[in-house]
Amino acid sequence: MVVAGIISNRDQFLIVQRSLDPSDLQPGLWEFPGGKVKYGESPEKALIREINEELAIPIHTLDIYDVTSGMFDDIHAIMILYHCKTDTRDIDLRVGSDYSWISPAQLAEFKFAKLDIPVVRRMITELSE
Repeated sequence: MVVAGIISNRDQFLIVQRSLDPSDLQPGLWEFPGGKVKYGESPEKALIREINEELAIPIHTLDIYDVTSGMFDDIHAIMILYHCKTDTRDIDLRVGSDYSWISPAQLAEFKFAKLDIPVVRRMITELSE
């Protein structure tokens, strides 16, 4: 299981670009930041740990926004996405190749990783309502 955060600050939220290394899974695609849940760890604690390790920012998890799943090399992955808030925009990017603070209207401008696509579609639909 993996977790990710739709991390907001002011009227924007954070997305991270995966490594550009062609040997990595889904290189160069954008995603909501997060990572794997360790054995015995709650999803919320895993998300806080992963964000701290990868971006060095404090977050406050709010609630579950969505759950998605997909197949990768014969492995079924499930991802829980949380609404999160942070009081800072200062990122120390330790994993990935780039990051961006974007408005919801900019979602369609980025090419997202497989598990993030259903969430992006939902967000775009909710924006148009």
